[in-house]
Amino acid sequence: MLRIITPVWLILFVVLTLCSPVFAIELVDSSWVAENIHKAKTIIVDVQSQSDYYAIAHLPGAVKVNRHADLSDYTQEPPTLYPSPEQFKQVLDRLGIENDSTVIAYDDKFGLFASRFLVIMEMYGHDTQQLMLLDGGIDNWEQEGREESTASVQLPASDYTIVDNRAGIRLAWSDIYRDKLAKNLDAIILLDVRPENEYLGQKIRGIRGGHIPGAINITGTKANDSETQKFLSLKEIATLYADNGITAESPVYLYCHSGDRAAHAYMQLRYLLGYKNVRIYDGGWNAWSSKLFLPAQDTHWLWEQ
Repeated sequence: MLRIITPVWLILFVVLTLCSPVFAIELVDSSWVAENIHKAKTIIVDVQSQSDYYAIAHLPGAVKVNRHADLSDYTQEPPTLYPSPEQFKQVLDRLGIENDSTVIAYDDKFGLFASRFLVIMEMYGHDTQQLMLLDGGIDNWEQEGREESTASVQLPASDYTIVDNRAGIRLAWSDIYRDKLAKNLDAIILLDVRPENEYLGQKIRGIRGGHIPGAINITGTKANDSETQKFLSLKEIATLYADNGITAESPVYLYCHSGDRAAHAYMQLRYLLGYKNVRIYDGGWNAWSSKLFLPAQDTHWLWEQ
């Protein structure tokens, strides 16, 4: 009997081709940004990890977003949840972003914080074809010797119209409890994208360490080159997830500690690979671990350290 064996690389190529998103947040390189940075209706958004980094250096013309003050709902518990529609509208109005703006976001940490900003923009109705992530962020921009600025930028205020699309992206703790713990739906993959030491409870960032029962662990930044901070090839990223049982057909529930790494992994799965059924628990381990009625695996308590 003739056996036909299809190479893994060919399977991945077909999957990536078929799943390539038509309406997608786009990953752009520094050359493209340099050519388009001054176009009308284009706004560059700096989401560096520390608020004072903007004054030290940023891309020319970039407006500043404070990761903690602007991209969190500080009225809720924990205060790291994604912002409410009212809060985020205030941010967009201050930045001068309009509904038809082309937005290019970057940061200094593998795209974690820029991804958070772009995912929140998608949640509140911005056309994803007008959203872009600078590959490699400011670190790669500097490595290539490109122009930077220290001048603060203030654009005219806008009046952004929010469209609430949270239901298709965001999960609550109860969704995970219902689907993975109560119903035990094996088809759904619960993916913890924190560093392994947090997943195993060895590093505790809260009252207890560990992970949600049934979650598998892939640290999302494994999809980035550690030196340039740029993303690996699509084939390498697809293999990273496929080796852990995640394919285009897999429904995936993502979480991390506080929603940054989850947004970064969402960007990879939803927009680089084009996987359709991906959602984020933005409360993450920060919220889950504080609800002591919820179960955990590899539990270590803060006072045991």
